[in-house]
Amino acid sequence: MPRTGDYSLKAYVDMFRSQGFELCDDRGIETGYEKIALYANRSGEFSHVAILIPSGRWASKMGDWEDIEHETPDDLNGDLYRAPRAFMRRHAKDSGLFM
Repeated sequence: MPRTGDYSLKAYVDMFRSQGFELCDDRGIETGYEKIALYANRSGEFSHVAILIPSGRWASKMGDWEDIEHETPDDLNGDLYRAPRAFMRRHAKDSGLFM
């Protein structure tokens, strides 16, 4: 986790880097990789992460609400999450999530 009280997008990017992720530009499926989209609020603080699932759709945990799937990471763009601010990927073999 980022340092206590540091909710900056950079702090979360650094935290995900420590878990094997790297920044990337491509938001589509890449064989052998898992991808995430990071969101920030208007003040630049981290607010949400979505994961690209094998179907090509994105999955999100909506706080205390149910988990949802959405077509694109931009589908969450609104007052709460805004547009995705960063995309990251890591080798799927490093996580075991989709194995």
